Amino acid sequence: MEVAAEERATKRARVESEEPVLNPKKKRKVALFLSYLGKGYSGMQRNPGMATIEEVLEDAIWKAGGISDDNRGKFANISWMRAARTDKGVSAVGQVVSLKMIIKPDGIVERINQHLPEQIRALGFKRVTNGFDARKLCDRRRYEYVVPLFAFDPEQCREKSYYEQSGKPLQYGITHDIEFTPELKDRLNCILNKYVGTHNFHNFTQGVGAHEPQALRHILSFTIGEPFDINGRKFVACTVLGQSFVLHQIRKMIGLALAIARGVAPESCIEDAYRKDASVNVPLAPELGLFLVEAIFDSYNKRFGSIHENLNMDGYQDAVATFKKNFIYKHIAETEESEKTMAVWLRSLNERNFKFTQWESSMARKGQPKRSLSKREQVSAVDEQGVGEKNKEDRTKEAPGHANQAAYQNGTAEQDSTPPSEAAIQGLDTTTCPLDCSGAMAATACIPDSFEGALEKQGEQFELDAGKQSEVPPIHPEAAIE
Repeated sequence: MEVAAEERATKRARVESEEPVLNPKKKRKVALFLSYLGKGYSGMQRNPGMATIEEVLEDAIWKAGGISDDNRGKFANISWMRAARTDKGVSAVGQVVSLKMIIKPDGIVERINQHLPEQIRALGFKRVTNGFDARKLCDRRRYEYVVPLFAFDPEQCREKSYYEQSGKPLQYGITHDIEFTPELKDRLNCILNKYVGTHNFHNFTQGVGAHEPQALRHILSFTIGEPFDINGRKFVACTVLGQSFVLHQIRKMIGLALAIARGVAPESCIEDAYRKDASVNVPLAPELGLFLVEAIFDSYNKRFGSIHENLNMDGYQDAVATFKKNFIYKHIAETEESEKTMAVWLRSLNERNFKFTQWESSMARKGQPKRSLSKREQVSAVDEQGVGEKNKEDRTKEAPGHANQAAYQNGTAEQDSTPPSEAAIQGLDTTTCPLDCSGAMAATACIPDSFEGALEKQGEQFELDAGKQSEVPPIHPEAAIE
């Protein structure tokens, strides 16, 4: 028996000394960091029939052996989720995708990049908890909007009528970059600072009513940096940090800020646009200069930083700087030079199209038509007011002995919580809101069709009517975020 016990002890010691054999095909939950140039793609999120960043990225991961044949095209099976949705033409240098990926053998990132075009680069990955979700656990997102310096000159790129009325020489092109003085920088930062805090951004997006909770957004900071040179042209970067952004929000904030900086709109327009009773046309800046800088996971890092690596851009800064210089900044400068994207748009940024001076007066004017309600607000209105006399009769029948019968019939008594009738609900579209409210939300963009081809137009044809922007096609519920 002693011999048998010694043999068992020897066998146990040998097993314990051996390294465990890992399944090379086992999926591991990771956060994959990547940079990409949005040119030529219809956004980040996969959209059947459209060329998207996710479609190309997933195909490259599969070819690199990171996704099995059985799970190819099945995002739910690998818990795929992006930290921020970027729309058509919008780029990113700090995007994060969470997924369950096969990371063995070593060198998976290099193999992924072998199957990616140069304008899409995987920077690296970090192991995360099994429950990690890049969208829901992202605390904040930082975006950058690069603006040509000439855009802040109120004398350049104006509508034809401006030059006729002022007697100044007609300018269809860009003549020079203005001097970026400390006074100009302070004024621009003062304008951008009006966005900081929690405000109602229902006029800075679409499909969101003023009384819906999704309209409230919290901006932590919004600043402008120092000018820098790209291909001989001066640019400045406006950097905004927020918890989440609704569709088009950043581009509309930039658009209104430029209108104020150029003297086209009064500064009071920002406060006017926040008002719940206001329905105004806020200018939408081009998508060309917008890109995602980073997704921030502070809460996750505080809780799980001792178990896994902190999720941040540490270790990728050099690669990000190179990518910005060689792809994003270069693309912005070359496109602006060839297509005059900002110059064309600035010619539409005028009083005729947006009626800036009438914003405040139109809200105060008596008899002003009411703002059209969103579908969700229509349901809410039915809930609060009832449906015609039928509901009043129902209330009367259901409230015997009520202390204030008249108030109950009118729906003003506090005890009245009569739900809308089934017929009323069925008569309205009560599908989910176009914004995904289940968690933290991200950003961005599609340039209006009315601007396409404007480069070929000359002279007065450069004056585009931005007040008649074409409607944006329906958006997937999860996709209506910036």
